[in-house]
Amino acid sequence: MNRTIAFDTVPPLQGNWSFPYHSIVLCRNTTNITIFLVTSYGLETLVGVLGNVYFICVLVKHKEKTIVTNIFITNLVASDLIMCIFCLPFTIVTVLLNYWLFGEAMCRMTSFIQCGSMTVSVLSLVLIAVERHQLIINPTRWRPTLSQAYLGIAVIWMFASLLSLPFLTNSTLSHVLFEQFYIVDPYASKAICMYSWPSEEYRLTYATLLLLLQYCIPLLIIGVCYLRIYLYLQKREGIFEKPRRRPITTTKEFHKERLMN
Repeated sequence: MNRTIAFDTVPPLQGNWSFPYHSIVLCRNTTNITIFLVTSYGLETLVGVLGNVYFICVLVKHKEKTIVTNIFITNLVASDLIMCIFCLPFTIVTVLLNYWLFGEAMCRMTSFIQCGSMTVSVLSLVLIAVERHQLIINPTRWRPTLSQAYLGIAVIWMFASLLSLPFLTNSTLSHVLFEQFYIVDPYASKAICMYSWPSEEYRLTYATLLLLLQYCIPLLIIGVCYLRIYLYLQKREGIFEKPRRRPITTTKEFHKERLMN
């Protein structure tokens, strides 16, 4: 796993490519790093897969207690499981080999699946927050039914697929990175998985759209829902903890109460 890269100046990449090629540095004696990466990624993948599978089995076993919240949580767990399967193993192998091993079809599919599952996870958290908000603050008003919960899940999966399509259409295998350097390595002729965008404006627009739809807007909705829940519960707690007056039992206490008022 030793890599030797020699270069004086780095010519700019031609075209609209997305890849952290500036992160390529001189690497020697990487045995300890390799052991650390394999161990950490392996444990994370194992715990993620086993934990999510176990949680899904528990929910399926108690399906007679199916409620809207459990449906949303199951969807969240399923998207996290997909992320563990299609993100972590491919990432660690690519980091260790320094090139893409799995072909162009998987190059396109992994980016598409990773973006889609991340979007589903975020939107599932939004649905959970909205459902909790309605249950606590407006229990007598609209609350999602089971059929509406399943419909919501179908909608967010379709939305996530549409949002992830640019990764499917613009991911490609390329040798452009290796052409920038003189690499003393038998794998120098191998390809890497990159994003080839039609233009810089397209890339920036899509990145901004992902930032808004995967982070800013969901964070705002979740924050507002849980803030309202917190304030509502704080208000109710204040009502229940309001000190009560001790009943007046003597004439002396009665006159003292009148003087105070």
